[in-house]
Amino acid sequence: MTSASPVDDVRSHKLKSHGLAGSMSALPTRGLLFSERPLARYAVACIAVAAAALVRLAAARYIGSNYPFLTFFPAVLLTATLAGFWPGVFATFLAVVLAWSWIVPRPWHVPPDTTPDAVRLMLFTALGVATSVVARLYQRGRQKAAQHEKAVALRESEEQFRAFFDSPAVGAVEVTLDGRFFRMNDRFCQIAGYSREELLTMSPVNMSLPEDRLHEGDRLTRFLQGEAPFLDVERRYLRKDGSITWVHETHGMIRDSAGRPVRSAAIVEDITERKRAEETIRESEERFRVAFQISPDAIDIARVQDGVYVAVNEGFSGMMGWSEAKVVGRSWLELGIWEDPTDRDRLLAGLDRDGFVRNLEARFRAKHGRVVPVLTSAQLLTLRGQQYLLSVTRDISELKRSEEERSRLKSVLYEAAKIEAIGQLAGGIAHDFPRVRASPGHRSGAPRLERPGARLREAPAPRARRGRAAGRAPGSGPVACALRSGTDRASHH
Repeated sequence: MTSASPVDDVRSHKLKSHGLAGSMSALPTRGLLFSERPLARYAVACIAVAAAALVRLAAARYIGSNYPFLTFFPAVLLTATLAGFWPGVFATFLAVVLAWSWIVPRPWHVPPDTTPDAVRLMLFTALGVATSVVARLYQRGRQKAAQHEKAVALRESEEQFRAFFDSPAVGAVEVTLDGRFFRMNDRFCQIAGYSREELLTMSPVNMSLPEDRLHEGDRLTRFLQGEAPFLDVERRYLRKDGSITWVHETHGMIRDSAGRPVRSAAIVEDITERKRAEETIRESEERFRVAFQISPDAIDIARVQDGVYVAVNEGFSGMMGWSEAKVVGRSWLELGIWEDPTDRDRLLAGLDRDGFVRNLEARFRAKHGRVVPVLTSAQLLTLRGQQYLLSVTRDISELKRSEEERSRLKSVLYEAAKIEAIGQLAGGIAHDFPRVRASPGHRSGAPRLERPGARLREAPAPRARRGRAAGRAPGSGPVACALRSGTDRASHH
């Protein structure tokens, strides 16, 4: 709230809604038309009588001098109803003059007895005046009815304004034009944090933060100068306990019947919780924006209905080779992202089933046809009533190459271990075989000597174990031990 903080005049608005706005002078005090234009009202009388005379002249060949006032009476009635009492009397006088001097035969044209014409003239004059009186009474009745209707509407408007002003839903306050609080409801006292008695001794400026006063003062000055019919603003209140409350104010000016400003008024709504929620949302959006932009993974947002990209980050551009400007506004199909359509079908099937997909391995086709193995995760989300797909994709080319290298090295090591095992086996045999042949009691080709050799030929080659095989001494293999044990038993016998 700033000094002179106004709401549109509720009472004036209510009167306008009933069609009763304006001063009492706007009511038809003298006639239905031209109430404030005397010359115009008398001009109506002249025009009506002249029109009646022309009609009477056109009908003269059919009715002659009979009924001299036949066409003039409607003119008098119309004038009295539209223009008022005195214009009606004036129209009656004009009609009498025209009828007597133009239509009624002169004594030298007809027998001198003109008594019937004189009687008709007096009757017409009396009827014209009576018509004017009746029109005057009718207009006064309408005026009183309008005044009563306006009073009722004003009373109802005052009651509605009072009920609204005292409503506990929103704060309401009136401020004098010199910038002092004039009236406020209980809800405004709760929002401001002051009692009613304290507020009545304060100015709205006392509740403004110093850094807000300059900006608010400019807007208020433009409003008070009539550059805007109302003022809508969000601002901060400095409460009595030192805390700050955010409010939304709608200002208008209360004016008198002449349109002069009387007081300013405002409807005040506490929006502190809404501001906190907006700040939380802004912080969340900022965190998402930063994470979206600096992530090394490719992140994109696309419409579900057509697959058109609406946003991609730098990680996407780096992985795929296209700039953001080249991608946004184009779809999956236009760019040919999916190397294998079955990968896309698996993604869509997972989204239809669960609403999300985690760690789907696929292959993307990047710029210049380069194929990129990827691991992608996707989640459906709704923004402004439309479904979008948020995808996070990681390039696993290095991982794939590492796996291939690991597999190749494993195969090489396996072959090397086999060769090492065979070499150790051959070395053990070469070392132990001469000793077996030289032992007493064994001839070349003896059965006991041939049986270990046969077992050696039938046994499968053992798998080498790294470390232990490399550190074993020559002749320490299982076959050599078996041969040595057999030789010792033969020497004992």
